Amino acid sequence: MYRTGEFGYTRLVANKEKLTVSFVGNHDGEVHDTVEMLVSGEVISGSKEDTVNTVAASATLVGKAESNVSWYVKGAGLMVMGVLLGFIIGFFTKGKKGSSSGTRWIPVKNEET
Repeated sequence: MYRTGEFGYTRLVANKEKLTVSFVGNHDGEVHDTVEMLVSGEVISGSKEDTVNTVAASATLVGKAESNVSWYVKGAGLMVMGVLLGFIIGFFTKGKKGSSSGTRWIPVKNEET
């Protein structure tokens, strides 16, 4: 059992066929909500409502929201890649321009006074 705050506990029971997650309330000690996850990937809600049906596991998986730190890391990585790519492109384009004019010598007037 895992304490989930001031309102109750979460109980996990697992065997080879299924994993059962139950919420037990503090005020009465009874199970208030149950979810069963079968080996086949189906998720069965133990809710008392008749409208709740068995749904596939892929339909119940919701992606976790990314934190702001991961966005900053991605942004910094993108900026570093841009700078590196710009440096490489600039190095090769400047190298071609400089090599054509660097092979020719231009005479300079030499006046001695």
